[in-house]
Amino acid sequence: MPCMVLFCKTSGSIPGITYFRLTSRRHDAWLNALGRDPSIEHLSDTNRICSIHFLPHDFTQKGGKLVLKPGAIPTQNLGIQRNQTPLMSNEDIDSIFSEDSIMNEMSNSMNNYEDIEKQIIFEKMEIKLEENEEYQQCTHIKMSPTPSGSSQSKTTVDLVGDFLEFHGILYLIFILLGLYLYSSKKEESEAPTASEPIRNIKREPFTSSTTDTEGFRGPIKKAKN
Repeated sequence: MPCMVLFCKTSGSIPGITYFRLTSRRHDAWLNALGRDPSIEHLSDTNRICSIHFLPHDFTQKGGKLVLKPGAIPTQNLGIQRNQTPLMSNEDIDSIFSEDSIMNEMSNSMNNYEDIEKQIIFEKMEIKLEENEEYQQCTHIKMSPTPSGSSQSKTTVDLVGDFLEFHGILYLIFILLGLYLYSSKKEESEAPTASEPIRNIKREPFTSSTTDTEGFRGPIKKAKN
């Protein structure tokens, strides 16, 4: 049977080693000496403490056997220091493992939640991509030529641009036509008319010297009275 002192490796039949049972009378004093809580430690027939944890004066001989004196308390090689926090009991250890199990379950739940959240986000992204593809297909159908061979459908911006371009050409034609009419009218106003007398023409007196010799032959004779 193993010794119940922490880190004590004695067990079974070892020459010179005697085991002492933890009785109800020794229960509280011995557990306090070992740094354990007597209120949570339960008696068991297997609870033993070996003789190496007692001082020599704690023993006495009775009928050729080594027995403990009344009130003897283990004080040697206990693996603890005085005024040290008592060691955890089995219940404390079980409680810790239980808390660890709860934390593990919570961690697993969080992981499952994250997986579900990622799945939802992924599905939403797939839906958005499908909607985008459908929108692009509809736009492509609207912009594609009709079966009758007509030109592609134009957007509002294209129609407005064509309208402004057409009116710009008409406006330019009107300007050129106006300039042409204005120039023609100005030339007509500056040219002399047939009914207007020719002015600024210098007139010379008619003399014989100025008579065209080609039209008359010889000198002009005086008329007889």
